[in-house]
Amino acid sequence: MIIVTPIMLKRVFSSRIFLVMETFCLTILPPVLLKFFPDLIHSRTRIFFTGLIYVALFVWSQKISRRNLGFQFTNFFPAVKAIFKPTLLAIGVTYIFFYFWRPLVTIPLLIQEMKFLPSSLFLALKYFFISVPLQEIIFRAYLINRAGLVFPNKSFVRLYSTVIFMFIHTPINNFFLTLGTLILGWLWAGNFLKFKNIFSVIISHTLIGLVYLFLMIYA
Repeated sequence: MIIVTPIMLKRVFSSRIFLVMETFCLTILPPVLLKFFPDLIHSRTRIFFTGLIYVALFVWSQKISRRNLGFQFTNFFPAVKAIFKPTLLAIGVTYIFFYFWRPLVTIPLLIQEMKFLPSSLFLALKYFFISVPLQEIIFRAYLINRAGLVFPNKSFVRLYSTVIFMFIHTPINNFFLTLGTLILGWLWAGNFLKFKNIFSVIISHTLIGLVYLFLMIYA
């Protein structure tokens, strides 16, 4: 029986080839799987939960601190202040697009899924406490530390996590959402890298996402 040790995992995660393999799994593999198993799109939250096991292995093997993962209240208010105006701008742009070009930004898949939720309050709580934290742990706390282990250049790390975040949303097949995740992913990654605080990004992500979801339901 092979026993996996932190030293073994440390070497694996330090390999550029292994990072390329991970990148393939995050960008190319999902659309291929969805082509043959389209119903998997409805299980994305459960898949993200499974991904936390992989994230935990990385954190354990590399001894990533709570601070580097962004789970600290240090710099919280400066981080919120820095992301406040971009968040309001994103909300405003989202509202304008829904007002003038609603068919371009409406996502039938999400509307269909929201019909099975018991209430709007349940949707908001689920999004704030489950969906957004899962995404931020994987695409900010994990990916930024993961790419930074192999490539110390912060600009590359920021771009890497941003592009992966965008690719994960492409199966939803909405150009506005894809472009939005690219722009916001860049802003959120920059905020995380500068302040090392995941809570500010969670708040910004939640506010913008909930406005988008509620406009699809009620606008």
